[in-house]
Amino acid sequence: MMDIDLNVCSSSSSVIFKTTDLDRDVVFGKNATSSFAMCITVGFFLFELTAVVLSDIAFKTFSKMLILHHGLALIAYSLAVKLGANYAFGCKGMILEMSTPFSCLCYVLLKAGWENSKAWVINQMILVHTFHLRSVVECHLWVVTYFNWENIYSNMPTVLLVLLYTNLTLVTFIMTPYWGYKKTQQLFNPVDWNFQEERNTDGITSNGSVKKTD
Repeated sequence: MMDIDLNVCSSSSSVIFKTTDLDRDVVFGKNATSSFAMCITVGFFLFELTAVVLSDIAFKTFSKMLILHHGLALIAYSLAVKLGANYAFGCKGMILEMSTPFSCLCYVLLKAGWENSKAWVINQMILVHTFHLRSVVECHLWVVTYFNWENIYSNMPTVLLVLLYTNLTLVTFIMTPYWGYKKTQQLFNPVDWNFQEERNTDGITSNGSVKKTD
């Protein structure tokens, strides 16, 4: 799944840094690569949403922000594919998932008890930086909106217009800042968010268990 995520992010990077048919018409512009990437992304968000829901059921938690994010994204991308519109923002927005591989590795390292290793620190620093880069991408999407607003407002299907700017507002002003803050906090205080148990640095506690001390 990480390979798929990296491929999706790679495709979206080329959309951001290269002028394509998507830039010439941000509402209905598309090409073969973007069509393939959008379909893959629908599957990605379906997988992510299913995994989060099943995890919440198994561990009796409620990841409301992740469910909201993945749920809205799944609906938006599915409708975009069905209506053949909004591929420009959809493909550019895929790169926001650049944090996912490092977030997955963060969880694996935590569960393996490697939170004091160099691998943990390096991965966590990269992860924090991906959230900084997410903010840059989000600003880019607002700039694209500014320069293409007349076309967007006049021609984009209403349901996609509402979903696009609901999602973009949420990730720009709430989700990315919050997750960036939490991951920065986690760099200095490793926490398994699934169980909300802190792992300290003296080896007394570990994820899901407590060691006896004399």
